[in-house]
Amino acid sequence: MLFYVLQGAGYALSATFTPGPFKAFLLGQALKHGFRRAVALALCPLLSDAPIIVLVLAILSQVPPRLIDTLHLAGGAFLLYTAFRFFQIFRAGQSTQAADGPAGRGMLIQGVLVNFTGPGPWIFWSTLIGPILLRAWAESPALGIAFVVAFYATFIAGLAGVIGLFSMARRLGTGFTRWLTLVSALLMLGFGLSELAAGVRAFI
Repeated sequence: MLFYVLQGAGYALSATFTPGPFKAFLLGQALKHGFRRAVALALCPLLSDAPIIVLVLAILSQVPPRLIDTLHLAGGAFLLYTAFRFFQIFRAGQSTQAADGPAGRGMLIQGVLVNFTGPGPWIFWSTLIGPILLRAWAESPALGIAFVVAFYATFIAGLAGVIGLFSMARRLGTGFTRWLTLVSALLMLGFGLSELAAGVRAFI
């Protein structure tokens, strides 16, 4: 069991520090809302990955290519919309800082959508994590459960730490956080255009 626990934790750490659209989204929300409100976003993969896991395991860890192509388009469009909203905040010269408090439902829904519509989790689960989970489950259901628990416990803790680091930037003043908001918007714009390009290439 220790082998699968360590393997799950190791893959989770790798996923935590892999750049991507969801990390850019976390950057923007941590700057805007602070740690106490944004930390709930660390739960987004737990919420969005459930249907991904079910589908991937149901078809033996092989996601239909057309589904990935569609997700490229959907994820890219949503990222462009999110980037536009952050550009609006930057151009208005508004402070991105907000009073700490419980995370709003809208923010959680956005985070779940960013993660769910990105092809990353689908590819990750269909090509790497899914087969390992199936192998562990074949040996013993307890091993499969231990692998998944270790993965998500480490992943959620890692994302919470990332949000905490991003939130600390707010202490450097509104001017600094305003420019970091622009960085977040540019990152989401870049990822969004990249996802749209990948989706368009697949359909032509």
